[in-house]
Amino acid sequence: MIGLPKHAGHYSEGFYVYDECIRVSLEFVVCKLGEISRLRVIYAENTFDVIVSLHAIEQLENPREGIEQFKKISKAPSVFGFSRKLSSQQRYSKSL
Repeated sequence: MIGLPKHAGHYSEGFYVYDECIRVSLEFVVCKLGEISRLRVIYAENTFDVIVSLHAIEQLENPREGIEQFKKISKAPSVFGFSRKLSSQQRYSKSL
C-alpha cells in the first residue's frame, strides 16, 4: 500500500514510530522516525492532501490528540484514512 502513490507518480512520505517499519518502507517512500505528538514540529501546517494511518491511532494514549495533529498538518479539504487491528472476536462478529 505504501508504494501506491510513488507508483502512480505522486510524492509520499512515511512517518513511523518503529525503526523496523522504516527499514521496510525506505524502498517506497522517504521516511522519518518520531512520535505522533511531534508531527507539528516535524511538518508545517497544511502540508499533506491525504493522510493514511495504519495501526497507529489505537496505540495512542489520547487518539483525539493524534487526529488533531493530523488535521493541523493537512490541507483543507483533506482525506484521512485510518485502520486498526481487530481482535479475532471482532473479526468474527463483523463477518456475520
